[in-house]
Amino acid sequence: MGAAPPPHEAPGMYAAWAELRILDWSRPVLYVTPFIIFIAGLANGMSGMGGGIIATAIWLLMWKLFHIPGMDDDELLVLIISVQQAASVACFACSEWSTWRRLGWHGFTYALVVLLFSLVGSFTRRRLDAHMVQHILAWMFVVFGAWKMPLPRSRPAVKGGGDVNGRKSADVCKGAEERVAVIGRTREDRDNAGPLPHGACAAAEVAFPDAVQAAADNTSPVGLAEPRTQGDPAPVASELGCGPAPESEIGDGPGAPSKCARGRTLSFDMRRVRWSLPLSGACSGALNGLCGLGGPAFIVLVRLASLPKEIARPLFPLGMALEVPLRITMIIGKRGPRAIAADAHILSLAILSGWLGISVGSRLAATISQTEFEVALLSLMLMSAFMVLGVLDLSLASLGAALLAAGVLASRRAPPFASADRMGAERR
Repeated sequence: MGAAPPPHEAPGMYAAWAELRILDWSRPVLYVTPFIIFIAGLANGMSGMGGGIIATAIWLLMWKLFHIPGMDDDELLVLIISVQQAASVACFACSEWSTWRRLGWHGFTYALVVLLFSLVGSFTRRRLDAHMVQHILAWMFVVFGAWKMPLPRSRPAVKGGGDVNGRKSADVCKGAEERVAVIGRTREDRDNAGPLPHGACAAAEVAFPDAVQAAADNTSPVGLAEPRTQGDPAPVASELGCGPAPESEIGDGPGAPSKCARGRTLSFDMRRVRWSLPLSGACSGALNGLCGLGGPAFIVLVRLASLPKEIARPLFPLGMALEVPLRITMIIGKRGPRAIAADAHILSLAILSGWLGISVGSRLAATISQTEFEVALLSLMLMSAFMVLGVLDLSLASLGAALLAAGVLASRRAPPFASADRMGAERR
């Protein structure tokens, strides 16, 4: 066999391999990228999404503040974020494979719709003004994020000591205990039911936040229904988004949480989103291909459909499982193998730091509640909107959006004395 031709005469991958052997380890961007991608991985691990917008924000901020050489390469930023998202998809595929399997046809359809409509969005970008579309969507995201952001409840003082919410919590727990009593009991058992354990109220607040809120509002919780068959409580547990846990994980005695509060087999009736999930995927794919704003459409679905975080976290990476490899392939075709090989050390460090951040974020995800999870997602939506409107440049549009969001939040929060005055009027 003859000797291989010299690198300058060898086209294609041979030249790329020659570039790989002379990597430039003195590039400043090489040492900044792992820090940025680690922070983005933390966000992805905790919420399943948001790494792209956080990495972009930190990247652009560091460029504006320090003018680090190499950070003005937008194509390199897109490549690094795409590789980090591919690493996120791979990590979730390993850690959440059982959830992906349970999602089944719904998850595959969602991923396929995202892929197809991302191609539609890329094709439409040539005929529409993506900048104008971004700004219109940004204002919509600001209004939605501020309007749907969960707010802490005020605790106004009332005559006789205590506070309104403190007195109300007893009734809330009582109503929640009645709803927890449905789980694991047949209709005959409930007719002769005794008192629940002391920890049932706490278990209800963890397992069924909708039921607790419904008890406070004197309404029936969504999805609560009588068992369809005598002696089979499984349909009720399924409708409430909870399945039985292994007996070894369930404690006995007072204060022990219910199976649903401690169980690891949390489920969700995907029939509730059988139409809205593909619609969300179509919007995510089209907006991702058009202007790179694919995440907010999924956040809207999570907030409106009350999608539990046990499903929402692995579902968004599943939706990107087909689109991200295609995007990376298109980027490689555009930049060329030699340019990719010259950035191989940067991409390798991005994959490693991204995996580490996702691993840490996944552990932290178990410590946040559903409300905190939704607050994090809506905060990411607001952050992406402010980024589009030029918050890093301190533009007037971003300032106006901040004032609009503050106004919407203020309009939703009633003054504390209003509730106290209303309670006093009712007493008189």
